[in-house]
Amino acid sequence: MKRFILLVMAAAIAAVIAAFAIYHFTRGHFARSSSAAVAGLLPRETILLAHLPDFNQTRSQFHESDVYQIWRE
Repeated sequence: MKRFILLVMAAAIAAVIAAFAIYHFTRGHFARSSSAAVAGLLPRETILLAHLPDFNQTRSQFHESDVYQIWRE
């Protein structure tokens, strides 16, 4: 019986460690490496990079913004 409890505790600890490792890898590794990889591909003279996956939606949201309304006046 003691071995079974020890085995369950070891499995629970392993699951927590695995969950933490997955969380840390996905939140930390990809967030840092993707921006660094993109920055490495751009020339040094690049001032701004705008990534707009849905251009039409972004454009319609911009037309509803206060800045656009002031610019139109």
